[in-house]
Amino acid sequence: MSRERTRPHASSVDLVIAGCFSLFDFYIGPYSAGIRPFDLLGAGTLGVSRLSDTRRSTRWSPWRRIGAVLVLGVMTWALSLSLLQDVQASWKPVTGVVLGLTVFILTCIRPAQPTAIEQFTRLLILLHAAALVAQFTWYRLTGSILNFHAVVGGDPRLVGAFFRPAGLFLEPSLFSVCMTMLVLLRFRLLGRLDRVCVAGLASMLLSLSLLGVVAVAYILVRARPVLGTLVSGAAAAAGVVAAALVPRDSAIYSLIVARLTNIGSDNSTAARFGGLIGSNDEFGVVSMLFGGGIGYSYVSLGSSGVGFMIAAVGVVGLVLFMLGIALAARQGGRLTAALDVLFLLLGAPFWTFFVWWWWLATLVSVRGPVASSRAVPSAPSSAGFVPSISLNVQPD
Repeated sequence: MSRERTRPHASSVDLVIAGCFSLFDFYIGPYSAGIRPFDLLGAGTLGVSRLSDTRRSTRWSPWRRIGAVLVLGVMTWALSLSLLQDVQASWKPVTGVVLGLTVFILTCIRPAQPTAIEQFTRLLILLHAAALVAQFTWYRLTGSILNFHAVVGGDPRLVGAFFRPAGLFLEPSLFSVCMTMLVLLRFRLLGRLDRVCVAGLASMLLSLSLLGVVAVAYILVRARPVLGTLVSGAAAAAGVVAAALVPRDSAIYSLIVARLTNIGSDNSTAARFGGLIGSNDEFGVVSMLFGGGIGYSYVSLGSSGVGFMIAAVGVVGLVLFMLGIALAARQGGRLTAALDVLFLLLGAPFWTFFVWWWWLATLVSVRGPVASSRAVPSAPSSAGFVPSISLNVQPD
């Protein structure tokens, strides 16, 4: 038995870290300049647990080391370019990225063991799904919003044309992003979508987030390409039929028709990708290729991770970053790791959020598929009981 498996407190520490980072949407103070208390608690726990651990750091293969260095190199490139811009305007995002990179490095030094990943993904997926269902049910029964953010003075944005639950988040899209991260980690670990993953996917559909719907389709296709494509296509067709049957004077019908027939002018689509789709005079050829630093106005290219990366390091930097992720991932899952990261880059610009850097480091550290820790041991044979497959991952 390895030394790592003799430390029972390790799973609890990783649960605290993952749980805190998954609650990134709690703010003390204003949304744009507030303090994220759970981020600070999670980062502090991560730092103390890793820096105080005298065990040997995780060994990485040469290719994985090259990938990690490439990721750090691209971000160093972004930070260096930022020093050439207005320091007063860029100090906050620069500080956020530096702290995020610190989380990335500390997690890479000693990532969570597979047993811990299986446990905290199971608990957190069920926790967040249960919070969303509770909020949805409470609203349907009472007509009032169950506000989990009231303790810090937060006000979730859940009511527009109709109510959309977000659970422990301020809006449904952020719930969907976090749930996507957790489900992708669990799927990568187990190599299949178990009932916990299905519960997470169902909760994303219940949130009525467009990003969540797309994420469910992506994960289904990732898990079972042929079946997932058929299911997603059938669901889309059923949605079209359902929309045709909805009364024309209802708010849901108006919203569906408006979003499907005006994708180019849709507020959500334009906010994320409008600057990338249309021409933008602010970004010249050199800036588009090599970026202008983290302080550059990435909103002009859309408030997505892709827009942020192109504004910071250009198309060249984005390609090198994705190559670094592919190389840093464990052998056998490099392409899928890059695809998962690219998909989430299209959803939100999480570069100053600790959860993003922790998730990146954890994702590339997982070697899957492996057996679930809750698996039942095999039947006895003449040589005795055959043990279930261990979740302990050996270094490359």
